[in-house]
Amino acid sequence: IRAPLPSRRIHFTCNKVALDWRDKIPEGYSLLSVDSKLDVDALEFPEDIRKWMEHSLEDQKKRGFSKCLVHGNSVVVWINADCASGDECEIGIITTEDYRRRGLGALTAAAAVDYCLNSSYSLVGWHSDHGNAGSIGVAQKVGFVKERDYVHYICMFSEAEHFAESGLRHFYN
Repeated sequence: IRAPLPSRRIHFTCNKVALDWRDKIPEGYSLLSVDSKLDVDALEFPEDIRKWMEHSLEDQKKRGFSKCLVHGNSVVVWINADCASGDECEIGIITTEDYRRRGLGALTAAAAVDYCLNSSYSLVGWHSDHGNAGSIGVAQKVGFVKERDYVHYICMFSEAEHFAESGLRHFYN
């Protein structure tokens, strides 16, 4: 029997965007809505983004508040519409490694949050691993405020994956 693996997490919430993202999207980049009009076949997805977004693409297209930032025709930032209930929603973000530390994730996240707050949502949530300085920094730059610390537990079905994940958590925590 495998014991659940704990990880320290932070939940942030935002009800007002602090980052003025309009007119700041660099030349050669396009901010796209992930909705029924998005032609995913016309875009190139790095493997890390494809794996992350593929499982819920149809749900994200229906919700319409996911965003992606495209450089040329390659997706470099993807905002997941993780869940929505009532007037609250949650987003997740991934930025490809070569495009990090340029403010692109923050611009894309600010656009997504702005869209949410100007639609039917009054509060947007964001979860981050406690040690993920990049995620925490982006959240704060956009206007998210720490709501609480918590512990998240997972258990992998595959014994090998569970063992590998356990090693990673001991290394990073």
